[in-house]
Amino acid sequence: GAVVEAPALPVEAVDATGAGDAFAAGFLSVWLGGDGLDEALATGAEFGARAVTTIGARPPVARSHGSD
Repeated sequence: GAVVEAPALPVEAVDATGAGDAFAAGFLSVWLGGDGLDEALATGAEFGARAVTTIGARPPVARSHGSD
């Protein structure tokens, strides 16, 4: 198999809780959607990076206008 790599995104980490789950969610959503490993890995890295910038395992969900 091929080896695929993606760099970690430079963020200020405050809490690693949930980072692995966030990575897996980002990776799997893209991979199972039919995109390639490069895109899936990059998305996983992005989701993991976003997770470590927030305290706690459940970062706030961005709400779109009119979703109340």
